[in-house]
Amino acid sequence: LTYHYETQPLPTPLAYLFHQGPLWFHQFSCFVTFVAQMGAPFLLFLPRRFRHAGALVILVHQILIALTGNYNFFNLLTIALCCSQFDDDFFRRLLRRPVTLQATLSPKQLRWKIPGLTLAVVLSALSFGRMCQVVAPTLAPPTLLKAADDLRRFRSINTYGLFARMTRTRPEITLQGSRDGQTWQDYVFHHKPGPLDRWPSWVAPMQPRVDWQMWFAALGNRQRNPWLTQLMRRVLQNELSLQGVFAHNPFPDAPPNYLRALIQNYEFTSWDTYQATGRLWQKKTPREYHPVMER
Repeated sequence: LTYHYETQPLPTPLAYLFHQGPLWFHQFSCFVTFVAQMGAPFLLFLPRRFRHAGALVILVHQILIALTGNYNFFNLLTIALCCSQFDDDFFRRLLRRPVTLQATLSPKQLRWKIPGLTLAVVLSALSFGRMCQVVAPTLAPPTLLKAADDLRRFRSINTYGLFARMTRTRPEITLQGSRDGQTWQDYVFHHKPGPLDRWPSWVAPMQPRVDWQMWFAALGNRQRNPWLTQLMRRVLQNELSLQGVFAHNPFPDAPPNYLRALIQNYEFTSWDTYQATGRLWQKKTPREYHPVMER
């Protein structure tokens, strides 16, 4: 978490402030994350009070993630699942209505409860095997790993999540146009970092597709992202459908004669630097990502 807030695809304004926290704050946040993601889910299969506690922990954690990063509706989907863990009596208490709690499970409820708990234990064990495949392949027994592989095609045991691994740096692609091939001007996107003094924006639950994909393209090369070449061609052709993609088009009247893409690492500045210069970002020396295209 000492680098997550600045390296995630689309940070929010609060991400910059969270990034300024001391080391103990990031360590504590990491501990809370492990509790919420690896401990609280097991509480959902236990009796009522434990289930409510687990749902509350996950719900609060999702809100914290949404405050520091734009992940469209992912957080809302998880929060909706958490809300389904609360029964009618919980909401009656919340609304100060008469509550009628059932002290014991009826035979019919118990008949459905036991198979559900058994299935939860089996899925948890197989999920642990799948997690070991990613994190520490040598820890899990071979039979457990094979079972996880056999069940992977059913899409029930997998590494579902926003990221398999966190990136430690933030490479950013910048599109630049030129009339003469000497003087270059930047195309500015709406939500990805660009100007060094511009604060990150709030965009969730919307999904700015191009801004999001530019983050992933920066982790690879142009050969693995042919869509970027197509985007650059259409910019040179002055395609009208691209007008809404950019927050600032340096060539509004006619397309440039040349277009290129550079890549460079972005980092959050310190709070002292921001107060002195007004800049939230600092960037490293650029290098070529896509060679010059001529109209």
